[in-house]
Amino acid sequence: MIAAEDLEGAGATRTPTGWAGWLTRALGFTLSLYALYWVLAIVPAQVYRPTFLLLALAAAFLMYPARAASRRRPTAVDWLLVVLSAAALIWPVVQGQAFELRAATPSGTDVVLGLILVLVALEATRRTTGLML
Repeated sequence: MIAAEDLEGAGATRTPTGWAGWLTRALGFTLSLYALYWVLAIVPAQVYRPTFLLLALAAAFLMYPARAASRRRPTAVDWLLVVLSAAALIWPVVQGQAFELRAATPSGTDVVLGLILVLVALEATRRTTGLML
């Protein structure tokens, strides 16, 4: 049986130290600056949205462990999820207008990366919100 306190609130956070801690803080700072930059400058939505989500997912995987046992530092699985997020979210930015024009008939790569992104986003949501997902 699952205890009620396990279902409420956000997932457990980690406070990385060393270079992983520095990277996590830099990522949070960069995400904040990027959001402010978007307010002041013109960034196309097809570039801003995937890159913002990439930064947010990377921060989520570095700050929220998959399980309590891996609270000390990011694991290989965390880094793999960051890489998968990057692959899925950099693809539409690199493809540019070609990606937008084939929205009605996506390529196999588009579909596979889209499915990966959905799974990665669900995992990030599970980590940050707990079992109440």
